[in-house]
Amino acid sequence: LPLLAVINLSATPFQMGLLNAIGSAPVLLVSLFAGVWVDRLRRKPILIAMDLGRALLLATIPRAALTGGLSMGQLYVVTAIVGMLTVFFSVEITIS
Repeated sequence: LPLLAVINLSATPFQMGLLNAIGSAPVLLVSLFAGVWVDRLRRKPILIAMDLGRALLLATIPRAALTGGLSMGQLYVVTAIVGMLTVFFSVEITIS
């Protein structure tokens, strides 16, 4: 995603830093809650749901690029939510 931001959207260094910070923030903000929540549920459905969620979110980027609607705002939102889903997925793998 950072490479896409630079090449297609001519992102500034500040925007790149913000994009990376948004991608890393879920580890600090969500991991504790994710561990507690994931530990109480069945593991396989969580892994499948997190992967499907990430795939669907990431599929919005090429669709937006083809229609000419790709923006930094979309990249920020997708990066944040994909980061949260990745935390849930990683916590699930670690607990297993």
